[in-house]
Amino acid sequence: MRKYALEKTQILVEELMTPLFCSRHHIESYNSFILNDIPSIISANKTVYSDIDQSFYLTYKSIRITKPSLEEDMNSRVIFPNECRIRDLTYSANLYADIEYIKDKIQVTKNNVFLGKIPVMLKSILCHLSEENKSFHKINIGNESYKLPLTKSHAEKDKIKYKSKECPNDYGGYFIINGVERVVLIQEQLSKNRIIVEHDKQYGRIVSVTSSTLARKSKTGIYLNKKSVLTLKNNIFTTDVPLIIVLKAFGMTTDKMIVEFIGYEQSIIDMLEISIEECCKEEIFTQTQALNYLNKSLKLIYDDSLQKIDKVQRTRKLLNDVILPNIPNEGANQFRKALILCFMTRFLLLDDKVDDIDFVGNKRFEMSGQLLSLLFEDTFIRFNTDLKKSIDKVLSRIRSDNFDALSYLNLQVNLITNSFNRAISTGNWSLKRFRMDKKGVSQVLSRLSYTSAIGMMTRIQAQFEKTRKISGPRSLHTSSFGVICPNDTPEGESCGLVKNLSLLAYITTGNKKNLNNDLTLEIKDEEKDLSEEIILKMNVKHYSICNANDIHSGYSVFLNGSFLGVAFHFERFINELRNLRNKNILSPDTSISKSDSRKIINISTDSGRLCRPLLILKDNKTKLTFKDVEQVKNRYKSVEDLFKEGKIEYIDVNESNDSLISFFDPYKFTDLCERKSDENIMGVQYTHMEVSDYTMLGYIASLIPFPNHNQSPRNTYQCAMSKQAMGILHSFYRERYDNVLNILTYAQKPIVSSRTKQFMPSGTNAMVAVMSYSGYDIEDALILNRASLDRGFAIGEIYKSYKQEIKEYIDGTKQKLVFKKFPGEKIVDGDYFINLSTNDPNKLTGERYKGLDHAVLDSLIITTSDVPIVKARIRQIRVPELGDKFSSRHGQKGVVGLIVEEINLPFNEKGIKPDIIMNPHGYPSRMTVGKILELIYGKIGALEGKEMDATIFSCDIENFGVEKLKDVQIDHSKNLDFDEVVNQYRETFNALTKHGFSYSGKECFYSGITGEIMEGYVFFGPIYYQRLKHMVADKMHARAKGPRALLTRQPTEGRSKQGGLRLGEMERDCLVGYGVSHIILERLLTSSDGYEVNFCSKCCLIITKEKCCGSPISCIVPYAFKLLLFELLAMNIVPKIYLKKL
Repeated sequence: MRKYALEKTQILVEELMTPLFCSRHHIESYNSFILNDIPSIISANKTVYSDIDQSFYLTYKSIRITKPSLEEDMNSRVIFPNECRIRDLTYSANLYADIEYIKDKIQVTKNNVFLGKIPVMLKSILCHLSEENKSFHKINIGNESYKLPLTKSHAEKDKIKYKSKECPNDYGGYFIINGVERVVLIQEQLSKNRIIVEHDKQYGRIVSVTSSTLARKSKTGIYLNKKSVLTLKNNIFTTDVPLIIVLKAFGMTTDKMIVEFIGYEQSIIDMLEISIEECCKEEIFTQTQALNYLNKSLKLIYDDSLQKIDKVQRTRKLLNDVILPNIPNEGANQFRKALILCFMTRFLLLDDKVDDIDFVGNKRFEMSGQLLSLLFEDTFIRFNTDLKKSIDKVLSRIRSDNFDALSYLNLQVNLITNSFNRAISTGNWSLKRFRMDKKGVSQVLSRLSYTSAIGMMTRIQAQFEKTRKISGPRSLHTSSFGVICPNDTPEGESCGLVKNLSLLAYITTGNKKNLNNDLTLEIKDEEKDLSEEIILKMNVKHYSICNANDIHSGYSVFLNGSFLGVAFHFERFINELRNLRNKNILSPDTSISKSDSRKIINISTDSGRLCRPLLILKDNKTKLTFKDVEQVKNRYKSVEDLFKEGKIEYIDVNESNDSLISFFDPYKFTDLCERKSDENIMGVQYTHMEVSDYTMLGYIASLIPFPNHNQSPRNTYQCAMSKQAMGILHSFYRERYDNVLNILTYAQKPIVSSRTKQFMPSGTNAMVAVMSYSGYDIEDALILNRASLDRGFAIGEIYKSYKQEIKEYIDGTKQKLVFKKFPGEKIVDGDYFINLSTNDPNKLTGERYKGLDHAVLDSLIITTSDVPIVKARIRQIRVPELGDKFSSRHGQKGVVGLIVEEINLPFNEKGIKPDIIMNPHGYPSRMTVGKILELIYGKIGALEGKEMDATIFSCDIENFGVEKLKDVQIDHSKNLDFDEVVNQYRETFNALTKHGFSYSGKECFYSGITGEIMEGYVFFGPIYYQRLKHMVADKMHARAKGPRALLTRQPTEGRSKQGGLRLGEMERDCLVGYGVSHIILERLLTSSDGYEVNFCSKCCLIITKEKCCGSPISCIVPYAFKLLLFELLAMNIVPKIYLKKL
């Protein structure tokens, strides 16, 4: 039964993961930026006026964004991403606008005015590879016209991908800037527009709201000062001001009203009494008096529009705009903002608890769309500002009648293009307007392996200093279950700060729109969220008619941090909202959560929240049936239909606190409910159930076989090892010109694998014998079979690409490519494989091959970017040798310690000899029981010719009912799944005995040297091994003599520069401790930078023989010391050296 249920849910998991499972959040965020953010930003800044000529204006009417194209020889054609990679171009789209402006007192309209280029994310709505780009045919039904999609066959899709040289398993989500693939990482930060109570070192407990809107961003905080007076903190004030005065400025003029809305509790009244008395001392009783008082504390703001009004109106406007700007303004009395401040004060005074800022529900995750939106807003405002300055500069002169503003707009078009390219290519988001200065936002997409590329698409980066030794942000928070992988995080200073999403985790992106192939967007004001209208129709009393008793007796309803009203029957209200969400009236990713301690209901529809899909339970039975799954499999239904039918729903971290979620249980399915589950027996009522247990892991961690049987750090190590494994990283890797490509020639699918699809293999199934063989296998070293290497075991190909520009000199001569080597030819050390020459023999450039082993010139192309360039790719065959690094999928890495001839290796009764011999001492301390199970299951899979399932919890007795037997009566034991699991283990081990092997996986071996039977049995079977990128050929380095640095005359540093091996301070101290002074002298002087200098015996200065007031004394010192003496002299410091004969 369990196996049958797992097969059905696996279909559902695969449908939820496709398409574009690892880059879906990036692509949807970018699409939202194109469809929603760009029109909204242009709408908010659509008109440019002139201060010189009041009749002049320039307005943007509508915008159009084309798909990527390339203009060559006066023609425009489609360009695909791979051509941009090869030619070092930027994969970008053109942004056009229809503008209306005044020319010679006449209104003029120009269409398709070019504004700049916007980088295009691969597989997004603007990309030629997007799966959302469908063809349509029209049908007419009555008076209505409908568009129906024409679906393409798999053959047609594959033909398009083959033509564009794109890998079918490349999920996009990244940019190509100047030929380099770069991905914008997910940025973790605290949520905006939410009330957060936290502890501050300076103020103690403080309650704050970080407000963020398109127009303004500010932070408002409330705390108790040293006099126990409630104080409001905001950057608009030079000093912090009393809260009671701010409330009166917002319209709460009576003390009674303030006390009523904050709370009747005696502890709150006692604290408010001190603050009210402080307000009375300042003689503030009316709104006007409060505004006059606050005006004295305002910072000077240079704004021409504010200088034209009186100080009371100016103070009111600044308060309305800066304090809680996420709350809409309502005129003179800001009652809604005053209520929010009362809620904040109540949360501060009600108890001593603080919010957990490490709770995932209090975080928001910024993606490329939000970051690009901020960048575009900042750039577009600068674009209009510079345009206005240019126009005013011309209009201030005695201008001619043919002045045309369009010519000055064309001068600004590079601003948008360069801003996007600079930010994405450097990763620096420096926006003064938003006080943002982030580094490392984008990174080069790692192509070490296929899994490393996927890992970067799901990577989360926290804005936290890595050097700070604080455990809170680094620890694995319980709220991250199901949305953040518990294993995939790096070691070292980034541990816990860099994380990865789980398999089915989804980041909300906000509203979605559809569009056609020709993308034309209307510029219009931001649409109102329909959720507010729906909520207010559901027996919610609007805040404007609520009194203090209403607020304290009911549950306050907040929508994205904005107070809407009060719900008195909160349970019915929440259930009705969730029903609307299941009926798709509200957005499927809407979050509905409540806090009983604060008596509030939070409804969230904003972007950046982490959600995951769960099966809905009713009476501990799923609404989903196996028939639904079959319909999804046969394409009669889609996953979206299951959401609309209310059988699956997205639950974010905040709402999961109000839910009781069950692990996967096959007997909760309606189809199998004739057998009661344990929870029905015990009376536990669950609200949701996991789609599958292994979706709690990320993609890379879910590939580990039997990870629940390993020590936790081993799984973390494997997540790092998997990214370094050689394999097939791209279907068209021969069409790529990356700096380095590591390819495993004979990559294989693993015999033992999880249910997570491994699209690109990155290892080999090796026959492993766990035994001690000679002394070369200690400390995790491996012994390899030379005959296996001769047959191609773990052989790799290394591709290295080089680039040279074809230059044109001032005298008019151009470089020419001289073909000394052709593709397919062997090259050795010193050979030119790129040779550029001119008519002048003194002007020779090129690339020479440097290496001990020979290589092959694999490819040579001539292409153009801004200038003609030559690209060459060389290929090296790498056979495993001593010192090369290998790793199993359980984080047990080791280097090759010995390569033995096959004739000397031990063999079993069937004559099979191992490919790898591993020392058995590698198991006890590492506790990798999963590796033992992989060997046994791998042996069964090899004997029976089938793949074996090694998914987490797939065969785990402890997970099913063993502990529950203590609490359940014997009569109900037949309802448990215990027997099924035991039988599964029994069948597994019986499969070995059926084929003539021991159930333990051990075999009798014979010595390859003597032929005698070996004492003891050997654990022997197939294990999937990965060859890592760390190879001796890339790291081996020695130097007898070589180049020296010009400044210090010491040997150069680094292997690529044929540098020396550094003897540092710690090594010097060790030699000093041993007393080997001659070795120190030889290392630091004779073999380094010894230099003969002369010192004067009288003045003790460094001199030449010709100019000396005394007798010169010759001495050998390090040249770096001589350089130090001269630099001190340049600083007017005169060092004197006194020399004596010993």
